[in-house]
Amino acid sequence: MSKLTLLFVLVVSIILCSDATKHSARYKVKSLDQCGHDVAPIGCASHSDDDRKKSDLILTGRDVHSKCYNDKEHTHVNDDLWTDYEEWLPNFICQCTNELFKKNPGSQSFYIGIGYYAECWSISKEHFNGIKDFSRQCIKTNFHKLIPLQSKIGKCSSFSGQDGTLFVYKVTKQQYSCKQFYVQRKCKKAELDETNGVKPKGIQKIINLKNDNKLHCTCSEEAVKAGYRFFSVDHLSRCMIWDESVMELKSSDHCYHSNTNGLKAQCTKGRSSCKSSTACNGLTQNDHQIYEAVQGAFECEKNPCKNNGVCSSNRPFSFECKCPHGFSGKHCETVDETDDDEDCDSDDE
Repeated sequence: MSKLTLLFVLVVSIILCSDATKHSARYKVKSLDQCGHDVAPIGCASHSDDDRKKSDLILTGRDVHSKCYNDKEHTHVNDDLWTDYEEWLPNFICQCTNELFKKNPGSQSFYIGIGYYAECWSISKEHFNGIKDFSRQCIKTNFHKLIPLQSKIGKCSSFSGQDGTLFVYKVTKQQYSCKQFYVQRKCKKAELDETNGVKPKGIQKIINLKNDNKLHCTCSEEAVKAGYRFFSVDHLSRCMIWDESVMELKSSDHCYHSNTNGLKAQCTKGRSSCKSSTACNGLTQNDHQIYEAVQGAFECEKNPCKNNGVCSSNRPFSFECKCPHGFSGKHCETVDETDDDEDCDSDDE
């Protein structure tokens, strides 16, 4: 086989394997707080061959011959694994958590480990308790080594182990699944609008959700439906929808949630895991725990990218198109001039 023929076969293979429409919605999440489950980072741990025998491989994005390879069922995996790793990895982790709860519907929590850049392992509680050797050999999505400081891993970023290590997460099932993702922002003190002595400044809509058992989820959906992304739920189970000016209000320390003992505890300003408290409210009618809807009513669902461009979005009202070679523009609607010139030259010949 000549080099030219071999090159032609390779190009055809790449085209056949790169189905752009198949992966047009591959990146559903941007960070682990959008998984739908509570994904709490633990740290980087060693993972020897003996440890592998005590763990179960759930998903792999590397070995196409493995029964756990997730290309057929999960359209997030494609040839862009390494070039789009920052977007690929959180989706891979979320897919793994979904697989675990699908296989074990009665379970409430798991430990998982992400290793070898694209493997997700389920770790038994007994084995996790036996892990004593924490490592510095895990990496961030830019492939730089992770410095194991709590301030770094406490954020909702994605990490992976390399060969011989796992980055460990504890995954807890949420009581109610919510298709509309949201994250906890700051506790704010409402100011009364000078033109209206009752309505707080910046508030756009108030909805009574007293009989709704998914208050924050429903309120998030209502906010997006109304064209806004900030919301809060008060102590009377009312959904408050705010415009962006709410983030300019003064901060408050009077927001609380119910802890495991049923007592009121002050909401923490930081998060120990990648899921905000789903029941954090203001202590008085002037205090509001603000949340932001970060995903749900995707602009990508309208298929805004032309010419097989790939759409991604991490907010309800914005999107970005990754254009194939030869196209550019916000919607990949523009044919690059250099390609036009090349086509004209070939036609002239």
